[in-house]
Amino acid sequence: MYRALSAAERRAVAESDELDAISGLLWLTIYRNPGASLGELVAELAVDAALAARAVEQLLADGRIERTTSAGKERLSAKTFVVPIGAEHGWEAAVCDHFTAMASAIASKLARGVPRSADEDVVGGATYHFDVHEGHPQRQRVLALLREERARVGALWDEVRAFNAAHPVDEAAGSRVTFYFGQQVIEADGQEPQRQLQGESA
Repeated sequence: MYRALSAAERRAVAESDELDAISGLLWLTIYRNPGASLGELVAELAVDAALAARAVEQLLADGRIERTTSAGKERLSAKTFVVPIGAEHGWEAAVCDHFTAMASAIASKLARGVPRSADEDVVGGATYHFDVHEGHPQRQRVLALLREERARVGALWDEVRAFNAAHPVDEAAGSRVTFYFGQQVIEADGQEPQRQLQGESA
């Protein structure tokens, strides 16, 4: 049986979608700015304070963020930011995280005053374009690059996270390495393939 949604039900659905989107962005912002207060987050993201407060409570209930008190003010922090493959919500924040990583790496490379690549680079990027038609002997290997890199990098990320959990050190003594990659496929007719290759963030 089907029926039309009432105005109140439509508002509830829209608000739920907005809450999920705001939750993802807040989680990412808290992860990048440990110790931020709710007021600071609201000001930075220019979001409704009441909606942000609800999103924070949702993140706390899910265990994605933590809340502490310092100098009489509540502070928020997140040890990880992970949007798994296939997640229905959080992709907005994952896209933002991916774009920021790429832009930051480019800016850092240019700021060094040597915008040339070298074998020993630890900051930078690379872009490869493959022309592979149907029946090309390397087509499937090329299309598998995203899947295989996700698996390889994800396994390493799990190892690093497990070691850090077992051997905690002062965060100020470490370095954060951000590795980003992506893949786009455009067919000969200019159309994207029916199966989209999704992104994730960790």
